[in-house]
Amino acid sequence: MAYHHEDSLSQHLAIKGTGAFTVQWKGAVWRFSNKESRDTFAANPEKFSPAYNGHCANALSLGEGLIKTDGTHWEIFDDQLFLFYAARGRNRWLGGDDYRSYKISADNAWKEILLMDSN
Repeated sequence: MAYHHEDSLSQHLAIKGTGAFTVQWKGAVWRFSNKESRDTFAANPEKFSPAYNGHCANALSLGEGLIKTDGTHWEIFDDQLFLFYAARGRNRWLGGDDYRSYKISADNAWKEILLMDSN
């Protein structure tokens, strides 16, 4: 799905990719809607891939662990893509509180998960 594309940002829509434009990265096949998106991602996948390997940022920030997402609930904060399990989580991050504090909690939870996986 194209999240950083101008059309996606202005209309807050995810553009679904196809099997015609793919990149293999980190053991997964990433699908894109066009050659330009594929090539942009391939040149710098770290910049365009979602935080926390695509797990729900809100769940991590609440200490709920790894919750899978389907890519439909998303937001870009500070030029980084975050995915959410449901609109409620995205709305929490967009709400009155500063998302940066939620990100700090999610980052800390993610670091702990990565440490456990490496042991």
